[in-house]
Amino acid sequence: MNIIKNRYVYFFISLLIIIPGLVFMGLNWAKSKEGPLPLGIDFRGGSLLEVQFEGALPKVADLSALYEEFSTAEEPIAEPVIQPLGDDAYARFAPSP
Repeated sequence: MNIIKNRYVYFFISLLIIIPGLVFMGLNWAKSKEGPLPLGIDFRGGSLLEVQFEGALPKVADLSALYEEFSTAEEPIAEPVIQPLGDDAYARFAPSP
């Protein structure tokens, strides 16, 4: 197999894949107005806290009430998402404002 001899064929095949991808990425960008590729939670920011308890697990409503109690106008906690992790832990995610 002579790859170098057929390099222009491989360039053409690559362009057949790359050009439609760029066109559809541009169409998505024009439609969504957010950017060519929507960012996942890893790049948007926020904070994740995992807490493990010994003994009885508190209720989600009690934990939410604590966040509301410690939230201030200068340092707001934007409605954290609290999820159970197994039988003895919770995970809390708060998106950045």
